Parts: sequence; structure tokens; C-alpha cells
Amino acid sequence: MATAAQIIANRANACYSTGPRTIAGIESSKHNATRHGLAGKQIVVKGEDPAEYDQLHLELVRDHAPVNEREAMLVEEIAQNWWRLQRARRIETEVLAKFGQLECIIDPEARRAFLTITRYLNTIERTWHRACRDLEKLQDIRRESEPPPALEIAPNPVRRKDSRIEIHRQWLTRRKALHGVPCVIR
Repeated sequence: MATAAQIIANRANACYSTGPRTIAGIESSKHNATRHGLAGKQIVVKGEDPAEYDQLHLELVRDHAPVNEREAMLVEEIAQNWWRLQRARRIETEVLAKFGQLECIIDPEARRAFLTITRYLNTIERTWHRACRDLEKLQDIRRESEPPPALEIAPNPVRRKDSRIEIHRQWLTRRKALHGVPCVIR
């Protein structure tokens, strides 16, 4: 347990440690805790091109054409997890190159590193598949609930307006005879 003098000293020292104050300091320190970047909030980590991620996201938006916020969120999740999945595969390759396949089985340190990356890889891949499946289901439901597009029939210039009305009346009369559906002829 800290004494009263230690508590006072800690509080006084805390005033001096406020972290980086300049923009350059903040930029350099925001990656301090990043180890592999597979589970953090930040999508694009140091050494990756944000423009490439933006391009991936735009292509997915163009391909999936989300029409509401929920679909847009799923497209965003697909983009984020695909980006992380590619990073995890690169890291897995680096671990295998650093330790070798046999060392990843025998050496405890190499095995721990390899199993950690494999666990993240599997989790990210499951999340990506789930987001893809959810988006597909959501879009299927939306498409089924939308009314089919109306067929536009171009008027036949050869026919007169009177003949079209007569054809429509004949169709209504046959419909009534076949199905017993009441129809109004105007």
C-alpha cells in the first residue's frame, strides 16, 4: 500500500507526464503498442498504404452496392477483415521464413508465435466469411421484398388506341370467365 507521501508525489509527477504534445510526436507514438496490427482498432498500420485500402473499400462498395446503413456497415466490415486477412497471411509467411517450418513445431518460441498468428488468421477469416454471408442474406431478403420492376410496353405505332382498348376488354372478359375474378370494364 502506498503511503500518503508517495500518493502526493505520484500525483505531482503525473502532471509532468502528459504524453506527446506535437503532431509529429503523436504520430510516432500512436504505433507504440502495435505488435502485429491484427486485433487493433486501426485498420491501416504503419508500413501500409491507406490509398490501397481506400481503393479496396471503393471497389467493394461498387461491387455490393449497399442501399442502407446496415449493408454499408457489412461492406465496411468485409473490407476491414479482408485487409487484416492479407496482413495476417504476410505475417504468417514472415514467421515461417524467420523460424522455418520444422522450428515452428519444435521450438517453443517459434511455435507460440506461429500459433498466435494462426489463431488470429482463423478468427479474421471466420469474421470475413460471416460478414460476406450476412450481407448476401440481407441483400437477398431486400431483393425478395422489393416489387418486381414494372414492364414498360412500348406503344405499337401501327395499332390504334381503340384496338388496344378492345384487346384489354377481351382479356378482362376471359380472365373473369376463367378465374371468376370480377373486373371493371371502363
